[in-house]
Amino acid sequence: GNTNVDGYLMSKNSFDGNTLNAIDLHRGLTGQGVSLNTDLCNADNTGGANNNLARPQVNYAFLTGSSLRVIGDSCSTGSFTLEVYKASSGSGDLGSDAVNAGEGLTYLGELTGISSGSFDQSISVTGLNVGDEVTLIAQRTDAAGLGLVQDTSEFSGNVIVDTDDKDWGDAPDISA
Repeated sequence: GNTNVDGYLMSKNSFDGNTLNAIDLHRGLTGQGVSLNTDLCNADNTGGANNNLARPQVNYAFLTGSSLRVIGDSCSTGSFTLEVYKASSGSGDLGSDAVNAGEGLTYLGELTGISSGSFDQSISVTGLNVGDEVTLIAQRTDAAGLGLVQDTSEFSGNVIVDTDDKDWGDAPDISA
């Protein structure tokens, strides 16, 4: 594993059945396994390929019909595209944060123009159901900040797709 490669784009592939991480920025002398973020721009400060770009953090994934809404956080230094994948259920590498890192089985689409550090976007998808899991990778789209164009992160932690029509209990009920 070469940890001094930067600007290496991994995109729209199917990642499945790997013994370890599907994308591992630290394979080799600096260690291997899930790279936990120390902040939302760099993984664990040990060096690594692709300028050690931190994986996105997905907080929620909601499916309404064929519309998938994804909410989370990512690096706020530069601009990014986030690729969304249906994750292989129960696969991937378990990080020391006890969260499965994704194995992106099926490419579903991309969230573009991510630059503020947080995202809340929807894409149209097929082949995804409530209860499935999704995972994301980040790809740098400009040279601003801490890396090179095309730097690609490891997969985010898997998130279970839920329905968006729940009563979260934080608003008063409206009765007619």
